[in-house]
Amino acid sequence: VERCRLLLHLVDGESAEPAAEYLAINRELQLYSPRLAATPQVVLVSKAELPHVAERINETVAAIRAVAPHGRILPFSAHS
Repeated sequence: VERCRLLLHLVDGESAEPAAEYLAINRELQLYSPRLAATPQVVLVSKAELPHVAERINETVAAIRAVAPHGRILPFSAHS
């Protein structure tokens, strides 16, 4: 993991608090290795194909975008 040039964060699209989950993972990453925490990241929001997730995907992405220091947040589906 130390040699990675990009980290992918997978956030559950069904999460009630996606921004909190994103922040928790980044806190743990910072505690583990500040150098690794500085690695560029992409956040993937899963289960976008589910109707109840699709209904609020824009809100979920906006919540993560409000706390992420970058704009690389993408919803995705296992079906696509």
